[in-house]
Amino acid sequence: MNGRKINQIIFEELCLGQFTEASRAYYAQVIARLAEQGAQGVIFGCTEIGLLVPEERSVLPVFDTAAIHAEDAVAFMLS
Repeated sequence: MNGRKINQIIFEELCLGQFTEASRAYYAQVIARLAEQGAQGVIFGCTEIGLLVPEERSVLPVFDTAAIHAEDAVAFMLS
């Protein structure tokens, strides 16, 4: 896993609204390697990653912080 490559994709593509198949494939590969190493889930801490890699394209359960925050905000506002 290359942290620089991950950050490059975030800051040079995702933050600019660019979502390429090459980047999707790279993130899917990283997630697959994490699964092979025993990971049981993956946290998408950057709001754009969930747009790049939808949960159905991940071999691991996904915890998308943007979606989690949005769901909790709506639940709070409706309570």
